[in-house]
Amino acid sequence: MLGTAALGICGLRKFEPDSHFRQPRYGWWVVKYSDEPCIDLTTFTDDAVDTFSREFGIVNLDRNRGVRRSDQNMRELFFCSPAWQALREWVTKYPGIAQSYRRRRLYLPDWYERATAPE
Repeated sequence: MLGTAALGICGLRKFEPDSHFRQPRYGWWVVKYSDEPCIDLTTFTDDAVDTFSREFGIVNLDRNRGVRRSDQNMRELFFCSPAWQALREWVTKYPGIAQSYRRRRLYLPDWYERATAPE
């Protein structure tokens, strides 16, 4: 499961990436937008992907084809996830480290402000 994907714009899809990708295998992938494979989850079962989706607030693009997938909607899924709550707790526990990551917010532009705001 090597690779990276930015939270807030990624999704989950079950497909076989184009042959130009390093190891195109059919199965689940974390994708950027809807078609750029980033993280290989081909060993995950459908149930495991459902759990992964809930825990990180990453939309399953195959099961939610009718849902409008704007960047804002995809970001909000993360902000409602258990992973977001864990990040808020981490920011509270390690404010200095969190502050040093504050500028790294390309796809979740207000993550730090939201993490430090009172609930």
